[in-house]
Amino acid sequence: MKSINIHLLDKTGDVQYGLNWGHRDNRDKNQSYLQLPSNVYKSDFFPKKGTYFLVYTDDGHSFAMNRAQKTDDGTAIQTPEDNSILGKYLRKRLGLTDGKEILVNDILSYGRTDISITKFDNRHYYLDFKKDWVSDNISYIYDTFLYLEYYNNGEKLPVDKIKEDLSYHSLKDAVTYKNGIFTLNNSNNSISQSLVDFAKSDFLKKHYMNEIILQKIFYGAPGTGKSHTVDTEYVKGNKCFRITFHPDTDYASFVGCYKPKMGGPTGEDITYSFVPQVFLNAYIYAWNHPDEPTYLVIEELNRGNCAQIFGDIFQLLDRQKTVHPGYSKYTINADSDIATYLSGKLENKERYEKAICEIYGLKEFDFSILALPSNLNILATMNTSDQSLFPIDSAFKRRWEMGYVAVNYADAEQFSVKIDDAHKYSWADVLRGLNRYIKQEKHSTNKILGNRFVQADENNVISSVAFRDKVLFFLFNDVFKDEDEFRTSFFGGNDTLYFEDLCEGDDWTTYVINFVEKTCGASNKSNATQPDGVTPQQAEKESTTDTE
Repeated sequence: MKSINIHLLDKTGDVQYGLNWGHRDNRDKNQSYLQLPSNVYKSDFFPKKGTYFLVYTDDGHSFAMNRAQKTDDGTAIQTPEDNSILGKYLRKRLGLTDGKEILVNDILSYGRTDISITKFDNRHYYLDFKKDWVSDNISYIYDTFLYLEYYNNGEKLPVDKIKEDLSYHSLKDAVTYKNGIFTLNNSNNSISQSLVDFAKSDFLKKHYMNEIILQKIFYGAPGTGKSHTVDTEYVKGNKCFRITFHPDTDYASFVGCYKPKMGGPTGEDITYSFVPQVFLNAYIYAWNHPDEPTYLVIEELNRGNCAQIFGDIFQLLDRQKTVHPGYSKYTINADSDIATYLSGKLENKERYEKAICEIYGLKEFDFSILALPSNLNILATMNTSDQSLFPIDSAFKRRWEMGYVAVNYADAEQFSVKIDDAHKYSWADVLRGLNRYIKQEKHSTNKILGNRFVQADENNVISSVAFRDKVLFFLFNDVFKDEDEFRTSFFGGNDTLYFEDLCEGDDWTTYVINFVEKTCGASNKSNATQPDGVTPQQAEKESTTDTE
């Protein structure tokens, strides 16, 4: 993948003209476009002028965009449906009201003067306009610094106590941070110097990245390793609760409910008790272990009805960015069954009550009040190719970070597809050609395959049967759905054959070889000799020579 940076300030240090494009007579003052650097608009990073492409943002939004301006190249990008859509979005990110003129100080105060865009393919891009992590979390850095730097007999003191002991002054009095540069307000202040060193340290960034709340959806083609990414890069051996959504998953099977069981004096009486499910188990564990990262992992998120499954928990997904980072912005009131169960399972009821009351300013408390703690991370995966029964609405997605997991062709290089002894192909070559063909025919990336879509054996070889039963079955039944044009083309013009004939016939590998070589453009890597004593490569060379 390739990435570019679009600068919001021009070479003179002023705001790029396109950001305030609407600040002219008789125009919507929100209208904006992003001016591209010359090396970008002269390249093929974006499609040619007139072609739409989709841009996903780091905060869960998406826009249809295209090149703008009157030149042939299209020296800018815009939201063509209405270029005030882009302007409203940028102003909201900068903390400005609709229509307000964007000034230099607005951009500098935000803490970032450029927008990064990553290219997945010619129709899909990712826009990153997150603040510098230091400037966005400067209070967290200071509190963490105090916790780790100052202690009494090996025990960390509460921040309030530390502030009192040190005649604490505000961070702004100690150090200024702007555009990635620290400036000491008092060069003789040892605390300030220590803070600067601490804020620049790799340790803090690693500590912060481990502690920051994660609520993220990993999406992409099937077989790209989304679950593997979650386990190896995030969960990493920490306490994890996992559930897989499906069409029958509901609130009761996600949170908990009363269920019958056999019991009583005779053992045959039917009794009822509250049975917690994965969400409540994760919730209680996180509150009982406040210093331990806890993960709730939801597989196949878009195969369940999220509105039905989450219910009022949806309200808890809004997390605080400041004051109490990671905690829910709002509380909800659960039913009495959950409250009763919760009060019996929380190990430190006083701590829970105190935290809820202090964070949310409550004067009265009961155990029906729920709020997500800052150490409870919720991660989800979903395949873009699934025929979801329940589309996820934008209000739900807006509460999550979105992480696209791309096809890793480099990983695919280690595997090969063996059709027979004389025909062996690089899985990476087959996959590239296959995905190119799917995008060309379906005008979408929703049905492409990932590098681990099909499992290889212990020798890193994908057998012909595995290729047929996994890859080709997916093509026939999910991608092209038995379309006559694809089916006839696959079988070399024979419109009487179907996928089942690949499973029943004896010469089915001939069609597979033809598809892999002609449609996917993969070359035979086998060194096995044919009956006439020549290798496939020699035969191909001789065939080419004869034709010429």
